[in-house]
Amino acid sequence: MAIRSCLILTLAALSGTSFALQSQQEPVFRSEALTEKTRKSIEKGLEYLRRARTEHGSIGDKFVLATTSLAGLAFLGGGSQYNRGEYGTEVRDCVKFVVQELSLSGKFRSSGKSARTSQMHSQGYALLFLAEVYGMVPPEEQAQLNLREKMQRSIQRLLDAQTRHGGWGYHFQHESGFGSDESSTTVCVIQALRACRNAGFTVDRGRVDRAIDYVKRCATEDGSFRYQVSEDQRTSYELTAAAVATLNASGVYSSAELERGVAYMRTKMDEARNPGAAAKNFYYYGNFYAVQAIHQSGGDLWRIYYPQITEHIISKQQPKGFWENSRGVGYATAMAILSLELPLQYLPIFQR
Repeated sequence: MAIRSCLILTLAALSGTSFALQSQQEPVFRSEALTEKTRKSIEKGLEYLRRARTEHGSIGDKFVLATTSLAGLAFLGGGSQYNRGEYGTEVRDCVKFVVQELSLSGKFRSSGKSARTSQMHSQGYALLFLAEVYGMVPPEEQAQLNLREKMQRSIQRLLDAQTRHGGWGYHFQHESGFGSDESSTTVCVIQALRACRNAGFTVDRGRVDRAIDYVKRCATEDGSFRYQVSEDQRTSYELTAAAVATLNASGVYSSAELERGVAYMRTKMDEARNPGAAAKNFYYYGNFYAVQAIHQSGGDLWRIYYPQITEHIISKQQPKGFWENSRGVGYATAMAILSLELPLQYLPIFQR
């Protein structure tokens, strides 16, 4: 891919003390392999999520819909399927809970503490999970759950919520005072729509192209991506990682915005002296997308980056197997596991 060439050039061009260039006899790392330490960390995390499941199949007490969906993705990312594998029952229960939350209007109901503060993120993650698991659900159960019709309506509901700028806000338009678009929700929706299209659902390509253009217009001259196209001009490493990962996953393999974004990420990782520490404000969100962005590049940067980022993430795991932050233990645990699992390549969204 063109982005790989860009990253190799970036490696050669940047100078100074760089985490990727320090000579400490790092072992040769194959992207398809995980160390035993990483595998054990993933297993402990998945076991925690299994224990945290309620009788209704949900996980977490904050952002319950999003957390349950991310946990379902984590079970899938470890190699389980719907009703098959070590966590097949958990995958099935997550599906049933999420579908139960999806009304025939195509909108997911809010559930759990603080759910309304980030309604569109929850909608995106839930639809992403259902798209990734859709092909594993037996036809008779799809019919029983009315899964295809509900998902298609949800896709249309998302498309209808797109703003005139091409992005999405925290909420559906006209339902709250937070209707203006911003980049973190926009990248979440783009990934969900991409997964739905890959699963065989009808998605208006023109709308997706507008969304991709929105993300590109959030790019700045220094390579970072800002919060909004029009109003809020703040930029961050986390938003940049999300934008780079989403652009690449959407088929944008070579563009000025993408190349500057990669260089910006690399600079911030060097400044932090560890790739994990570059995500200062939204650690799990930022590293979830950064791992995807660097993995999509492949090559030497990924070979050296992944062992370091996994070490940083694992260092934050608690003895009982979970990770924690202000957005909830379930959310942090699912995001951390997904970041560690990426080389396994079980989830289509993680595949190059």
